[in-house]
Amino acid sequence: MTLIQAVLAAWFLTAPDGGADPPRVWVNPDRCTPNVQLQALGSVSSAPRDWQVLHYHFRKFGQCDVGAVAEGYSHGVVTLLAYSWQQLAQLATVGRGDPTFLQFVLAHIDATTADEDLRQVQVNVATACPARHRELCNRVGEQAKAALDDHSSRH
Repeated sequence: MTLIQAVLAAWFLTAPDGGADPPRVWVNPDRCTPNVQLQALGSVSSAPRDWQVLHYHFRKFGQCDVGAVAEGYSHGVVTLLAYSWQQLAQLATVGRGDPTFLQFVLAHIDATTADEDLRQVQVNVATACPARHRELCNRVGEQAKAALDDHSSRH
């Protein structure tokens, strides 16, 4: 391991994760080697194309969900919920098959993301939630509200 890899590894494992309250049970520092961290960081921006791709990324790199990787996941999750709402059914399907992934998604609706994106998530929940996904929409909406409240308390 080079010095740069060691410094990056220490930073990734100690950087704040956006203040998520529940423990992120999928994080496993023992399985998040410096090389895996660098791979995760290098590919996190391409992960949020759709929920299946993000799920694949979560299964491959979820153990490294801290620091900059976590912020990348948060950006991706909120972007999908804000601007690809039509994929909600796909999220529901993937989340039913992997409840830990759904926890991961909900944990990443956080205050590290932009207010306008969180507000768009709230609009989607309020105006475009299919009846069959009402429970999921409610959970998403609650997280978005909590993230916006967190923003307000920080500013």
